[in-house]
Amino acid sequence: MKNKIFLTSVLALSLAMPAYAEGEGVVTYYNPSTGVYTPPAPTCDSGTLGVTSGTVDLEAMWEAIQYNIHFNGGADTSGSMEKQLVTYDTPTQLSSNQFTKAYNVFKGWTRTQNGTTVEFADGATIGTPNQVPDENLSTTETPDVELYAVWDACAQPADLTLPDNAHINISQTTMGAVSNNKCTYTVKCADGYTYSGATASNDGTSYTFETAAGQTTGTLFACSTGNSIDLTYDLDGGSSTATNTGDGGTARSCTYGGSVTLPDAAPTKTGYKFKGWKIKETPANNNQGD
Repeated sequence: MKNKIFLTSVLALSLAMPAYAEGEGVVTYYNPSTGVYTPPAPTCDSGTLGVTSGTVDLEAMWEAIQYNIHFNGGADTSGSMEKQLVTYDTPTQLSSNQFTKAYNVFKGWTRTQNGTTVEFADGATIGTPNQVPDENLSTTETPDVELYAVWDACAQPADLTLPDNAHINISQTTMGAVSNNKCTYTVKCADGYTYSGATASNDGTSYTFETAAGQTTGTLFACSTGNSIDLTYDLDGGSSTATNTGDGGTARSCTYGGSVTLPDAAPTKTGYKFKGWKIKETPANNNQGD
C-alpha cells in the first residue's frame, strides 16, 4: 500500500519526521502570497517519507475559509450589529436585524449599496453548497462582505388621502409604531367631530389607521359624526310662544357643523323690544370644546 502524507497549515515542523502510516502526518504549508513553503520542504529520506525507494503519494488537505459579514443599516438608522463570522460551505443563519429606522419597515438585505431588491430575508440561511440565492457570499477571507438593509418607507400623514367631508385635522395626525409590515397612524378628528369605527379612541376624537409598508398613500376614514350641542334659550324675564324649540320654547340641541334652529317666534317682554340672541357669558360657555 502506498503511503500518503497530507499538506496542512502548521507553524513549525521538525525535519526529523518519523515514518507515517497512510492518511497520517503533516509535511508542510504553502503560502500562496509568497510562493514559499513554511517551513522549508523536509528532507527526502526514510525518516520523513517512511520509505527508501518507490512512490509516496502526497494528498492535499483543505480547510474552508472563513469570512466576516458586516451589516449596514444605512442612513438615518439606529441600532448596531456585530460582524458575523461565516465558514465557507457551512449553512449559517444570518444574524437577526437589530437596526430600526423611523417610519420604515425592514424588508431584508442586499449586497448592493442603496439597492431596493431584497436578496436575503431577515435570518436567512446562507452557505448552503450549490443553493441559490442562499449561496456562499465570498470565496476569500478578505475583505468583509457588506450587506445593506432594505427599507420600505411609510407614507407621511400629508400624503394620505382625505375623503369628502373628512373633518380630519391632518396637521395633528401622527405616525406610530411600525410592525408586521404595517405603518400605523393616529388620525385626529377635527374639533367638533368624532369617529365611531372599530379603531376609535375611547372618546372618538381620534382613531388608528394602517397602511402596508411601502404603500405611498392611503384613503382615511371620515370623522363623520358631529358632536351634539345642547342649546338653552334664556328669556331673561320674557316669554315665548315658539313651537319649534321644545320644552316650551326654551331648549334645543344642534349637531356640530349643522344649522342652529332658532325659535320660530320672537320672545316678548313688557317694555322691551327683542333684538336677537347672543352667547351668554357663563362658565359653561367658556369651556369651548367640552
